[in-house]
Amino acid sequence: MKRVIELMKKDVVTVKRSISVLGAIMIMRDKGIGAVVITEGKHPVGIFTERDLVNKVLVDTKVKDLETTSLEKFMSKDLIVTSPLKPCDEVIELMKTRHIRHIPVVEKGELIGIVSLRDLLWYYHEELLEELLIQIKDKTIISEELHKVKCELAKLKGFASQEKGE
Repeated sequence: MKRVIELMKKDVVTVKRSISVLGAIMIMRDKGIGAVVITEGKHPVGIFTERDLVNKVLVDTKVKDLETTSLEKFMSKDLIVTSPLKPCDEVIELMKTRHIRHIPVVEKGELIGIVSLRDLLWYYHEELLEELLIQIKDKTIISEELHKVKCELAKLKGFASQEKGE
């Protein structure tokens, strides 16, 4: 089983909590990512995701200007993090139970990466394909061997028939 360190992305996009909501959204759009990690130095203090945008920002009728509203107001502060050595299946279970798609990877309190549900799904997708190909190859080999055995049996049956004079 792979560990988080083998699948995590090391180039985490981070922002300060003082950035505007619009600033964070623009970064996410420009980088093609679904989350930014809010840091103080090298320490993660929050995360802002596409879900936060939809479930918090867009439904808040008090927000008048995304350009002046601080991201701190909408970031998820109860940050769930993982260790780089944690097995990937445990991280998927954590994502499932906590209903999250991105988990910062932290070592000694410092942000060293991020792993997303998409990263994990790609890994499992590739692993399942490999397993399927192995099974197909094994079945093909078995089928070929079975064919050889049938041919040998047919030869033996033909040989036996010749000896009996049939």
